[in-house]
Amino acid sequence: MHPGHAPDGPLVPLLTAALAVGTLAAPFWPPLFPIVLAAGSGAACALVLMRRPSRRLRFAVAGVIVWLGAGLAGAWILADRPVAGLLWVLVALFALPLPILPWLYARTFAETPNLPPTPGPDTGRGGGAG
Repeated sequence: MHPGHAPDGPLVPLLTAALAVGTLAAPFWPPLFPIVLAAGSGAACALVLMRRPSRRLRFAVAGVIVWLGAGLAGAWILADRPVAGLLWVLVALFALPLPILPWLYARTFAETPNLPPTPGPDTGRGGGAG
């Protein structure tokens, strides 16, 4: 992420620390795992929104968070039925998102104005082959 677009404020370190503690605690208290997974995914999506804010991207991120929450809730509900739970996870959390999520993300670029290119690893250094 370009330093000019890095999020600032006390919320970022607090959220990062909370997610780290939740990730470490989740194996010892399994109900915490879906919450940490959904919060971590939402936080990663929020970083994308900080870099490229758009209305379509907000809807896409909200859709991903709702999908993940519904998928994990369905897996939790079907925990007593191993075959049904496995099929739910494979279809709802794996197979369906494979074509849908990239398409949904690609659609978010339709309304975004052209952004200036961010400097790459070798731009602006003035060096050459040598």
